[in-house]
Amino acid sequence: MDPIAFLADENMPAQVVEFLRARGRVVYPVGESFAKASPDPLLVAAAEVNGLVVLTFDRDFRSLIRQLPPGTRGQADRTAGRIRFSCNETRVLSRLAHLIDVIEFQYAFARKQGKRLIMQISETSYTFSG
Repeated sequence: MDPIAFLADENMPAQVVEFLRARGRVVYPVGESFAKASPDPLLVAAAEVNGLVVLTFDRDFRSLIRQLPPGTRGQADRTAGRIRFSCNETRVLSRLAHLIDVIEFQYAFARKQGKRLIMQISETSYTFSG
């Protein structure tokens, strides 16, 4: 099974990218792997095609998947997903570090079920769906 790979939205702190890379994970940050201010639909399409889990603060990524061209969603890699942070930007790294083992376990579980990893992380809790 392939390890989880991430697309970090441009508002994601650089420390998050560094943390994930230190754990041996592939991370494609906007501003490094994609042009700054890349439109969200482009990022969603790239995540779908490449099976990336998007790290974001934005709420609109969920609805953008439905806007992909007809036929694209069925052909896209089902490993794509989203982790949305609804906590203060200064807490993202600590929340991620605290939950990384849970995230990686849930990712593997979702893959075995043929589902996406869809997660929301707040200041005090987290939820999964998919």
